[in-house]
Amino acid sequence: MLQPILPIFFSIQFAFLYDGWENKFSLNQVKTGLAIGAFGVLTLLAFAATAGTEVAFLGLGTEALIGAEATEVLTVWFTEQSATIQEIFNSIGGSGLG
Repeated sequence: MLQPILPIFFSIQFAFLYDGWENKFSLNQVKTGLAIGAFGVLTLLAFAATAGTEVAFLGLGTEALIGAEATEVLTVWFTEQSATIQEIFNSIGGSGLG
């Protein structure tokens, strides 16, 4: 039923989206890209600065809720999982891809 209508719909939609679009170099585009990149870097730095304290508070909360022994078991488990994941990444990185 829609088969006769869809080509018309798509041609109108794409004509609207790409009408007047030109691929020319502009310093404004470079400035915009650098601004977006700088915002991303600042966001990552802010997350890195706060993630450590959040993890520390999470650890204290876990210990208060389930006890020190269970927290120690979870810590050992997470450490083992992290080591396993690191080994996987190391094996991928050392497989001659680089």
